[in-house]
Amino acid sequence: GIDAAVKYLHNIGIDLNGYILMGEHGVTGRVLTRKHFVTKDEGIEYLNIIASEYRDFANKSRRVRLFLKNSPNTSRVIYVVRTEIDPDWHTFIQYIFPDAKIIHIIIDDGAATYEDPSKSALQYLRLNGEKGIGRLVQYPYLRLKLWYRVFCLKMWKRKYERNGEYICGAIYNKNVNKNGKIEFQKNEPFSKLYSEVFMESPLVISEEFINMFESTILVNTQCLKENNLTDGKVDYKVLQDFLRCVEDSNTKVIIKPHPREQNRQKYEGSGCGVVYERVSQEVSLARLKQKPKCIVSFYSSLLLNAYGLFNVPAISLARMLMKEDISQALRIELDEYYRNYKSVIYFPENYNELKELLKRILR
Repeated sequence: GIDAAVKYLHNIGIDLNGYILMGEHGVTGRVLTRKHFVTKDEGIEYLNIIASEYRDFANKSRRVRLFLKNSPNTSRVIYVVRTEIDPDWHTFIQYIFPDAKIIHIIIDDGAATYEDPSKSALQYLRLNGEKGIGRLVQYPYLRLKLWYRVFCLKMWKRKYERNGEYICGAIYNKNVNKNGKIEFQKNEPFSKLYSEVFMESPLVISEEFINMFESTILVNTQCLKENNLTDGKVDYKVLQDFLRCVEDSNTKVIIKPHPREQNRQKYEGSGCGVVYERVSQEVSLARLKQKPKCIVSFYSSLLLNAYGLFNVPAISLARMLMKEDISQALRIELDEYYRNYKSVIYFPENYNELKELLKRILR
């Protein structure tokens, strides 16, 4: 997303001169460096701010303030590239540079990019029930965060849009019409820029490996059992039923298990090719001359990218999984995913509908 934003700014004639500040990933602890980026702009410095080295926000903010004050950016137009609007950063930078024009570029972060912040906050309570309410009582900052997401983010976004301080840098534009229907359209030129970034990625992936996916049905599994959302059997049953629907299609099926699945070997008895390598599938898809016939999963972000970046049909088995005995938390997530993305992803309701859909896609 950062690479796509930098490419966009270059394409409209803006020479960048400043810093890209990076922190460690909140879950994996992974830290990016310059080598992970496609853009090698001489005017950009890539600097890491590691949370474990700066144990409180005050220390971290002092370091950021030092970077910004030493920035050679004399034009005082500052681009804040993030995965969601953050008024705190706006206020923080404006405090250092009172005369600066600050423009927010919101880049793609998968399905989370398109969630209504107020709905996602309230969904926290629906998913966690009494436990969630108990945490809100125990931790005041969570109450503030919930209130902030429900009431403030939309207001700030509208303000930045009015002031010309907001650029949507996601793969899609999401619109809600008067009847409440959600529609997605590719966000040009950003969707093309993301495709270019994946094509130019410095990741080394063998051509032999990439060619495994040519003209296949690519199935992405998910770690639902590991996330305590299913018992691991119901989602596997739905997948087996799907495979029976395609066994007469004369199309090769490749299964790509999620890296965090603990029992990935169970797919080896499916009669399909199984790929375990941990590589960026978007990079592999970008380099493929013959794209997969379709990509299948439950509610992966790859389904959104399949159509948005590569025009590959995406099929979610979410509606069929919802007919099984699953947790209420997963049922809520799947239903929300369906209502959000049914304009760009196929959601067959049953196996007859799935068979008809596959006939149209594979013919």
